[in-house]
Amino acid sequence: MLSNLLIEEGTVRKEVIGSSVSDTEVAQFFLPWDFPGKDDYMDFLCESNGLFFPEGLCLKSDLYMGLEVETLYDLKGRIERYWAIAKENPDYPEAFTAGHIPIANDAAGNMYWIDLVSGEVLFIDSECGVAEGLYVVSDSFSSFYSALYPHTL
Repeated sequence: MLSNLLIEEGTVRKEVIGSSVSDTEVAQFFLPWDFPGKDDYMDFLCESNGLFFPEGLCLKSDLYMGLEVETLYDLKGRIERYWAIAKENPDYPEAFTAGHIPIANDAAGNMYWIDLVSGEVLFIDSECGVAEGLYVVSDSFSSFYSALYPHTL
């Protein structure tokens, strides 16, 4: 179940960035895949369809580096646009872009992706690329979303 009281109760400033999408549109987009956490991610898109956090959010993780999230992408907008760009970019192997979709980024342009088989959320350090800068940061979108918190905590 998708939950983050800090985001939902207005503790952090956020802006919805995508236009409304119907349950049918979201279901049609995700029809080819069945990964753990898919329903929670689809619910997020139906309810918010993308969020921008002007002050950014931190992401709790076991990695040695601090992680941030600035934008959670919208369907019919950033997801499709950034996915198409990555598919044309030689730095993103075809095998990667065929099995993952972009879902978020930080202020530096580093991206987060969902694995369309395992449901894991991955972080790609743009300076290192997919080969050396790929890290698993969460086992699902739900745990990724619930691990976001403001810089002030």
